[in-house]
Amino acid sequence: MAAVHLIVGYMGFGKTFFARRLERGLPAVRFTHDGFMHALYGRNLPEEEFRDAWQRVDALIWKLAEQKVKAGAHAIIDYGFWSRAARRRLLTHDPHASRSKRTPAA
Repeated sequence: MAAVHLIVGYMGFGKTFFARRLERGLPAVRFTHDGFMHALYGRNLPEEEFRDAWQRVDALIWKLAEQKVKAGAHAIIDYGFWSRAARRRLLTHDPHASRSKRTPAA
């Protein structure tokens, strides 16, 4: 069954490495805020613009991930979810989110 897989962890812990391996292994489509922000805005946004842009990108990522799952494909959301509150918010955002306890390989 297709699912949204949330990659959780701190910077430098191998999240993107793991997400790329998972992307190839399932197969799946991987979404990252950094990739979208760079592609859409191409520069460092001023703080007053960044939050709004990040929220628009977040909505787009979730919409695309939901479409992928509905079409029977896996989606990987690779952007940290550092705080427990952020994980809780995002898990309730999408009922198809994977709750597996996988950790990146060293």
